Amino acid sequence: MEINVLSFDMPNTMYNIDSKNNEFDIITPTQIVRKSIPEGNYSMRTFMTQVKTLIGTTLINIAYNEVQNTYTFAKSPSLTGVYTIPEGNYSMRTFMTQVKTLIGTTLINIVYNEVQNTFAKSPLLTGVYKIKHISIGQLIGALNNTEYEIGTSGYTTGLINLINYNKVMVSCTYWSMVKFVSISH
Repeated sequence: MEINVLSFDMPNTMYNIDSKNNEFDIITPTQIVRKSIPEGNYSMRTFMTQVKTLIGTTLINIAYNEVQNTYTFAKSPSLTGVYTIPEGNYSMRTFMTQVKTLIGTTLINIVYNEVQNTFAKSPLLTGVYKIKHISIGQLIGALNNTEYEIGTSGYTTGLINLINYNKVMVSCTYWSMVKFVSISH
């Protein structure tokens, strides 16, 4: 007796990101910050969005290359954007406080020189930035526990494979017909 399966539906109850493959470090000149991706099922784009959210896209840009099926991590080259300062009378100190509140102190540092009545800015994105895949390396074609430098030209991962399993067991009431079906990635 032979049975052909024409259609098969199975609920996806396995997360492709779980506690065993969800951690990475962002290494800046001043600190190492461990990030954990919440457990769940992710596509290439939702995974990238979650990593962007965790990193904070003001420091590091992440892009997905659909043709090569890779991610590229690159340092943000500069501060861009339009910021509106609320109307009001400001001393130089309160003005500086307002500016720093609007743009934050993540990308640039702004200093007021009272003697010369000038502002000076300096980028905070100097130095080496790195990503260290603690347990997500296998998913994005990289080695775990290896530091990868993120320059302005970027660091590109290997092939992305968000599948967290490699076999599905199909069984029936006749044990002689139990078969393991490999899933190729």
